[in-house]
Amino acid sequence: MKRATNQQPRGITWKAFNHLEDEDFVDDIALLSHSQKDMQEKTRCVKTTARSIGLKISHSRSKVMKINTKSNSDVLIEGKSVENVTDFKYLGNYLTADGNTSREISARIVMASTAFYKLKNIWKSNRIMKDAKLKLYTSHVRSVLLYASETRRTNQRIESKLRGFEGRCLRRILGIRWEHRVTNKEIFERTGIRPIVEEVKKRRWRWLGHVLRMSKSRHPLIALTWNPKGSRRSLYSNGCLRCNLGLPVQLSSNLQHYDEDLECQTVRPHLLAGDMYITNIYFPPPTPSPLKSINTHDHLIVGDFTKLGVCRHGRSGTGARGPDDRKPADLDKQVR
Repeated sequence: MKRATNQQPRGITWKAFNHLEDEDFVDDIALLSHSQKDMQEKTRCVKTTARSIGLKISHSRSKVMKINTKSNSDVLIEGKSVENVTDFKYLGNYLTADGNTSREISARIVMASTAFYKLKNIWKSNRIMKDAKLKLYTSHVRSVLLYASETRRTNQRIESKLRGFEGRCLRRILGIRWEHRVTNKEIFERTGIRPIVEEVKKRRWRWLGHVLRMSKSRHPLIALTWNPKGSRRSLYSNGCLRCNLGLPVQLSSNLQHYDEDLECQTVRPHLLAGDMYITNIYFPPPTPSPLKSINTHDHLIVGDFTKLGVCRHGRSGTGARGPDDRKPADLDKQVR
């Protein structure tokens, strides 16, 4: 890939003087460009370089995702147009051009429901103790629902869906019917299981802590402060990437200061234990980060990456108040 992309910068602007040309995962290659012309030329260089070492790009398995672009031109491989898509499934997750995760959440609930139904004989059995059933639920059902939940949307609507699904499962395991009038709070007290919404927040904080402790050259850390070229409309519905990861909006413009907070002996243990959460902050739909979006099997991504929802420092859009405009002094009101 270095031989194919070092000839001329055709990637997206990643750092002040650097470009992100591609991301590779095993034999999957993702190419990025701001224009169709650059993408076509880069694809040609990759095809030529791959052929010189006995490799070939699979046309049928290659896809193109256009993000916030009006170009109708196709990317060609050996004279054939590559299919344009608005979403695709990668590593068990549905990724979309607009960052909408509705399909992904629905698919996760369906898969978790299927896993729960396969164990219906266990839930009905009176010979199996409750603790054993709960362990099976946690390892075989809940794990399916929580897959990649660190960067997933957690607004009120989705939280309600997650609570509803888990409530139905636990009531079925405990043999509680609707006429018993048992509250969810009492169910969690009986089972000793952390509510799934709190578990999602805990995982988000732990993952965010790992990212903030990475070296400054790592892509996940760069993605938190990445400012794409161009502009996007005011109050874009998908929000910014930092908000999607659960990063306190007051500190999103100063990651170094926030990293010091994570290392604080009095704060970090509570964050890692999941005892400290952000409240009164809207977590918008998770926009695929550049790292996660481009690790696709032979996917070519072209377009204006401002639609990924990564807001600039200061004001977001025209005349709108961005999340970075808030005062750091309000942190105590948001964190408990």
